[in-house]
This record gives sequence, C-alpha cells and structure tokens, in this order.
Amino acid sequence: MRHRVHKKTFNRDTKARRALLLGVTSAVLWHGEVITTRAKAKAAIPLIEKSISRAKVGDLNARRQLHRLFGRRDVVNNLCDRVAPVFKDRQSGFTRLTLVGNRRGDNTALYRLSLVEALPVVEKRPQEKVAPAAKAAKTDKSGK
Repeated sequence: MRHRVHKKTFNRDTKARRALLLGVTSAVLWHGEVITTRAKAKAAIPLIEKSISRAKVGDLNARRQLHRLFGRRDVVNNLCDRVAPVFKDRQSGFTRLTLVGNRRGDNTALYRLSLVEALPVVEKRPQEKVAPAAKAAKTDKSGK
C-alpha cells in the first residue's frame, strides 16, 4: 500500500512530470487556453492559480520567483504585464475547465483548460526600415 501519496505521477519521473506541468502552465498563460486530458489539466490548475496570484503582486521579487519557476523571461513578462492586470479584481478562480470531446486515437476525454477572462490582443510593432537614401550613402562610402 502506498501511503501518503497525494499527487498524480503520470507514469513519469520527477523532472519529466515537472516539465510537463510547466509546459501546460506556460501554454495556458501564453495562449489563454490549451486542450489536454483531465488529469493533466487538474494537476496544472494549482500551478496556474499560484503563479497568477504571485504575478498580481508585481514587484521585483515576484518576478524573480516566477523566473525561477518558469526559467523563461518572455513567459514571466507576459504573465506580469498582460495576464495579471486582467485579474486584478479577482482573488481566485482564474481558470475554467470544459469538456471538448474525445481523442480520436484512444478515445480519451479531452478538456479545454482556459483562463476565465479573455487576454488583450497584443499588437506587434512594425520593424523600422532603413531609408533607401541612408542605405545608398552607406554603400557609397564603403565602395570608395
């Protein structure tokens, strides 16, 4: 009998399980939703809730703790700058779990793990182009 076992192992060792849950969590925080199995979604919900709550604090220490967890600056910046302000009035319950259907290969039930509030759309800034005159002047100097 396995006493005091409180979490799902997903038939993986610790590092692989941590990578799986962080991957699901960062996908939800980056895209706003992810489609996965029920067990993986339910295991990722506490991690998502804690990281959004930590990002709502918004100070340097919170960003450092999140960076220690995720290890990627773009995910942490997205979480603190784009996701956390959406949930500033909400204390908890940041995620929603809805049944999508069954997977074609093994008939496993798939669920959509999504954030309750919609994330704002980020507009990409157009890259500045170098003027043709400046380019021509640069080539003239190097050509002589």
